[in-house]
Amino acid sequence: MIENKNKYRKIRKIRDVIYDYIEITPIEERIINSKDFQRLRHISQNSLAYFTYPSNTTNRFSHSLGVMHLGGKMFIKALNNSESITLKEFISDSKIILEFLCKEEDIVFEDLVENWITTLGNFSGFNHLPLNLTNPEWLTKEELTIINILWQSVRIGCILHDIGHYPYSHLFEFAFKKFQDQDSTPIYSIDEKYKEILKNIKLLEVTNETLLPELPLHEMNGVILLDNLRITDIKDNNDKLSNLCLKLGKILFIYNKSDNNNIVLKKNPNVDKVLECLHTIISSDIDADRLDYCMRDPNNSGMELGAYDLQRIIDSTVFKKKSNNEGYEIVFNIVALSAIEEFFHQRFLMYEYLIFHHNVLRLDGTLEYVILELLKIVTLNKDKEVLLILEKHSLVITNSEQGKHSIKLFQNQFYQYDDAWFKTLLMDVFHILEKREKNSLFYALELVLFRNTNHIFSLWKRTENGNDFLLKIKTEIEGRHNIVLEEKDIINEINELFDNVKVNTESNVIKTISDELHKKKVVMIFKNTKKKIFKDAKKNKTKVLINNKVKSVVQASKYLESLKFCTENVINYNFFFISENIKHNDNTINESKEVLLNNLIKYIINKKS
Repeated sequence: MIENKNKYRKIRKIRDVIYDYIEITPIEERIINSKDFQRLRHISQNSLAYFTYPSNTTNRFSHSLGVMHLGGKMFIKALNNSESITLKEFISDSKIILEFLCKEEDIVFEDLVENWITTLGNFSGFNHLPLNLTNPEWLTKEELTIINILWQSVRIGCILHDIGHYPYSHLFEFAFKKFQDQDSTPIYSIDEKYKEILKNIKLLEVTNETLLPELPLHEMNGVILLDNLRITDIKDNNDKLSNLCLKLGKILFIYNKSDNNNIVLKKNPNVDKVLECLHTIISSDIDADRLDYCMRDPNNSGMELGAYDLQRIIDSTVFKKKSNNEGYEIVFNIVALSAIEEFFHQRFLMYEYLIFHHNVLRLDGTLEYVILELLKIVTLNKDKEVLLILEKHSLVITNSEQGKHSIKLFQNQFYQYDDAWFKTLLMDVFHILEKREKNSLFYALELVLFRNTNHIFSLWKRTENGNDFLLKIKTEIEGRHNIVLEEKDIINEINELFDNVKVNTESNVIKTISDELHKKKVVMIFKNTKKKIFKDAKKNKTKVLINNKVKSVVQASKYLESLKFCTENVINYNFFFISENIKHNDNTINESKEVLLNNLIKYIINKKS
């Protein structure tokens, strides 16, 4: 018999600015109280956006709770709305997964069912009405337990999806990737560690490492952190039950990180489809992650964008057997099409006016530049004073034999590396540079630490200003070289140039621009501004249910087809120049524009010749 069983039934509540109250289960509470998860309280959701929108101080902690809240609701609603036969088959296939995991955790499946009912009960709130009302007890205890375990595991996968983020969210990994693109020397082996972890997950059989996708750094880091995460309590006899949910939650988060081509349980291929289906709640076009931040971020920025009907989308969620009868998918009832259109519209506007606001972009780009400059100092082993600061804050380590420094990518006690840690490091570097002759790194630090915008200039602020820049390139090409080009051709060439910075010919052009600007004591920063409406720009996978037939949402909505068009044939970059008081120096601004303009024209002409 389980001791202290009442404490497991107790559901705590956290007050949230978006959803009013978020319920927390005892299993989730112990994850939330871990050091690595508590660290997310101090990781900003939108990096330096608070310099532009002062109320946007959202952190990854509250966002992760929101994703967990919505993920659980999507799962339960999808089951509630599914046909009874589909639900029964889904539960049956899910049971195979749980029995497999039980063997790994040394748990007898029948005991698991009894313990869950006794200890936790139906805390998912599942209440699927049977089609035959004369048989209200149409689900067994075992089936109800399976539903609750899946619900808990989905919520765990959701709450842990951002645990691997570095300080200031994406900026750190963007800077590290740029550094690797510019320097052939690898600076970390985190990818090898993450691949090794995938190999050891028996439910996912990773047979070909070459098929593993190139993942963002924070996702690989999340896999590593989750590998070490355990639920333990010396007073708790129910650790095995909790860790079973944690293990399945990890697998749901990790699922698409494997090649997905092989499952140990080959006797039932639908098992793979269960994992794939549940993973879409965590990551897809309309997932719990996007539903939360598209509501939370604009709200916390004080912005009134195209708010969408969140409840209608969730209420329309359905588990559906695939047409080929192999596996399951989550679709949305056509009655929610207007809410779905509003959601994608909101996402478009959020990129336009929040994520890609020119001031947010230039601050984020400048912080990336600062990180890159610090990495260069380390690899070149220059500037002893700055190196001492980086070593003091555990960003670098010293090779005692050669006396050289190398980059340490937060591999020990990761919970200490948050925004406050990095801001303190930057402040210490700033104090050193403040006593010297000023340079571009000093001016960049003034911007990201104190929002001194005198030293940075945006090439354009709004889309129409970018169109003016493109028109100028077109006019110059036609006037100087008597070549007629469509505007979309110019756009494609510029996008290709900056998309492929690792390709030698393209990177040489960018290097030429940088070198010419450097002579004028100017640094150029460029930031990608490609709006992400759908997860896969080429193939939209969101499905809607029309008269019991599944169709792509783009097929069902001409509006979304036109919205997708708005993200195409546009320049995907904005450019910024850093120099002393450049904002008040028209000569430097004009000279910098000419350097960029002339080199882009030369590049486009050469490509078209």
